[in-house]
Amino acid sequence: MGEWLVLLVVVLTVPVLLMGGAVAFAASSLRRANRLMPGRAAGSIPVTWLWSPGVAAALHRRLRFVCQLSAPLARPPAGGARFRRRRVGGLDGISRLAEEVLTEAVALDRELVATNYLPRGLPRAQALAELEARVRNLESSARRVQHLSLRRTQLARPGGPAELTLDQRIAAMEGALDELGTEPGSLTRSPRQ
Repeated sequence: MGEWLVLLVVVLTVPVLLMGGAVAFAASSLRRANRLMPGRAAGSIPVTWLWSPGVAAALHRRLRFVCQLSAPLARPPAGGARFRRRRVGGLDGISRLAEEVLTEAVALDRELVATNYLPRGLPRAQALAELEARVRNLESSARRVQHLSLRRTQLARPGGPAELTLDQRIAAMEGALDELGTEPGSLTRSPRQ
């Protein structure tokens, strides 16, 4: 009789434990999918924002997309998975810009979560509208940083800038310097002039 009782307990508890494990795994997967970036805690971001049609949820999903665009550019490629230490001095200009985009996205997401808990009404709607404009600007920044990275990659290819004539390369340099506010001839002048 005792053996049957033990068998009955095992038969009843094993499915319950398996079901609990499956539910815990599913909840963990949903929280992981809702994070802005891998390796960062989701914090108090509601899991329903994965599918919710609300304004705050849509803005969070847009911020996740911004992070997906910028995260690969922010970290310089390393030799292997075991050697992925961050090199503080090893970031180039584009990587630093991508890091700034990621930092801004995390800060905006925190503000978004705080705004979501405001009571419904005009102050919340105004705060969400202001956050929406800031998210739109950040999306534009992320696209611009990605475009810079793509252009740098194209120029670094063998035969990239060499396909341009000397006059075209000089004109491109003059245009870049004009955008920075530097006169093209000022680079050749000596400091005494």
